[in-house]
Amino acid sequence: MDDPTVAPVVCGVDGSGQALAAVRWAAQDALARDLPLRLVAATGRLDDDGGLAPIGAADRARRARETAARNLEDAVVVAREVLPAHRICTAVAEASAVTALHHESVHARLLVLGDRGRGGFAELLAGSVAVGTAATARCPVVVLRGLHTPGGPVVVGVDGAARALVAASAGARLVVVGSRGRGGIAGLLLGSVSRALLHHAHCPVLVARNESAPA
Repeated sequence: MDDPTVAPVVCGVDGSGQALAAVRWAAQDALARDLPLRLVAATGRLDDDGGLAPIGAADRARRARETAARNLEDAVVVAREVLPAHRICTAVAEASAVTALHHESVHARLLVLGDRGRGGFAELLAGSVAVGTAATARCPVVVLRGLHTPGGPVVVGVDGAARALVAASAGARLVVVGSRGRGGIAGLLLGSVSRALLHHAHCPVLVARNESAPA
């Protein structure tokens, strides 16, 4: 798949074991769909407000870029166990993780990330990158958590069924939910069912968005 106009599967990378598991899942999905895989690592750099940079900011930014580049190298090694090199591209984004992944989602077929990360990003440790990305992305988002059971069923959720869906996710291959239920605010917040699955599901969670995926 060499056509640069084809929307890729995008995977967020932060160096954690869960992120590498997400890379493997994303690579397998890209292989199955005959799509390219784009690996993205965020430096966590905030947007410049035009003021003077604090002392040491340039050095911290350099180290963040170097760390992101190393994390991408590790991710490519994992991805190449599944996909040939020409199907994989990488990018370092000088932004927060949620901002970077939101921008990527505009041109992605699917966005994949681990439910929790490590190092450098406090929001990753708290799981808010996964929640924030699922809430704001413009394409479907898969959050890797729990156990991936390849032969298990795909569980599809409807309004109301959070506790039941968490229970049904045990032994499932994937659980699919909408980004929000009835009465939600369009494009702004996750519904309570989606949020509960992101925090408690026993398998990967796909949060479907209302926006159409790119062609």
